[in-house]
Amino acid sequence: MRLLRISLLCSIFLALVAYVSYRSIRHFNHQKPKPVITDTTFTYTFENSDTSKTGYLLLTPIMDEKLNWGKLVIIDQKGKMIFSQPTNQLITNFCQWKINGHILYSYMQWSPAAYQDLATLGSARHVVILDSAMNKINEIHLLPYQDIKVSIGEDLNQHDFILLSCNHYIALATYGKLVDNIPASVPHSPKSKIGASIIQEVDMGKVVWQWDATNFPEFYIASEHRNNYMDTVNTQDYMHINSIFIDGRDSNLLVSFFNSSQVIKIDRHNGKILWRLGGKNSDFKLEPNQVFYYQHHVSLIDSGHTMLMLDNGSPKFRPSSRILEFKLDELNKKIVAFKSYNIPEAFISHRGSVQLVDDNYIICGGSAGYVLEVNRKSSKEIMKLKSNKGFYRAFFTTDVTGLH
Repeated sequence: MRLLRISLLCSIFLALVAYVSYRSIRHFNHQKPKPVITDTTFTYTFENSDTSKTGYLLLTPIMDEKLNWGKLVIIDQKGKMIFSQPTNQLITNFCQWKINGHILYSYMQWSPAAYQDLATLGSARHVVILDSAMNKINEIHLLPYQDIKVSIGEDLNQHDFILLSCNHYIALATYGKLVDNIPASVPHSPKSKIGASIIQEVDMGKVVWQWDATNFPEFYIASEHRNNYMDTVNTQDYMHINSIFIDGRDSNLLVSFFNSSQVIKIDRHNGKILWRLGGKNSDFKLEPNQVFYYQHHVSLIDSGHTMLMLDNGSPKFRPSSRILEFKLDELNKKIVAFKSYNIPEAFISHRGSVQLVDDNYIICGGSAGYVLEVNRKSSKEIMKLKSNKGFYRAFFTTDVTGLH
């Protein structure tokens, strides 16, 4: 009798397991597919533009924070959208290049098949090159070189790219790796993974020069964010490289690091650091009003004699954004001239850019979703675009020949 009861209980148990399995399989096979994103709306207002001159804004509105899709947009000086093209993944950094008399474009597209390290989650990108009619002609990816491997699909990051010729470019990556040179004075685990800031210069398909920030241990100390070197789970993107520019006077590189609130100049031949501006170990003494936080898009204007940057600001120390100009005595490490413009719009918590065109600032409000054109001398507002979407950057051009 006892064996019968046990047998009966086992039968009931197996029947319950079978039923639950059946319901689970049925649910799995008949569940509704994930909803397709239908919000294709990109709306904006446009004010005060000088319609007497020709000009165009190149934009990539952040259409979907989940990375599923994006859009290339060109808006003319009158506020009319003259070009709009959706893409099947999130994109950023829509730029125009003039190479040997030809117009080319580039943008950075999320690589869903690429290895998504925790330091670069959602930002592993490749570069797409377009001709003047917006036809795709090339893709650019991170290349293996020295200890940089791409065996599991590691790729470039989303922040910047320079096209020098059709086969010559400079690209950035954030590459996860273990290191053994974190200073003993800094608490760390030998199993902590670092997001190394990498610069690759590639010519004719070969890496001709590479720079790796982990070769400079002082950057571990200079970091202000994402620098928990005891964390053995999350990769520490302790520098977060986000901007690169070539100094036309000496061909060296001006590089911006978000997580150290610092700009450095790198010798493009030997990789040595020529100077540091801002952050914890600046070679230049900054007055309190000259201190910048989490900057984006650093460039040179006035024939290379003035540095221009978007100073995003800090939620903690200064929740407002500015445009800054520094004139530097690089030899003696002195700031010889400084100028700031307080942006009269919402705080730019991340993203954004600034470009100087005809003595006007073209300011992209990044996460705050606006673009301003402001006179550099008078601070008079020339144009304002406000959108329901944020942007990574905005670029202005006067020539879109080949587009129509």
